Amino acid sequence: MPKFSPHQLTAIAREVFDAAGLQRVEAGIVAEHLVQANLAGHDSHGVLRIPEYVAWMEAGDVVPGQHISIIHETPILAVMEGGWGFGQVIGLEAFEA
Repeated sequence: MPKFSPHQLTAIAREVFDAAGLQRVEAGIVAEHLVQANLAGHDSHGVLRIPEYVAWMEAGDVVPGQHISIIHETPILAVMEGGWGFGQVIGLEAFEA
């Protein structure tokens, strides 16, 4: 079985997501998170998900290019919507909001 460094695996995953229609930045975020899941020992949430993610995109179950929108906000709470975007991207945006 071939072995890849984390850097190589991230690059391969990014290229697959690029080919599937994700923008370069979004493809990189998703790819990096999947490889990090593998490195943390959470292989079920790692790069083995790539074919499933691509299938979800093709079926319209995940929508590339989405951004958060704030539905409701108070001084201590915000309800946000991610438009069926990739959780790795939407989660980062929500964290930074």
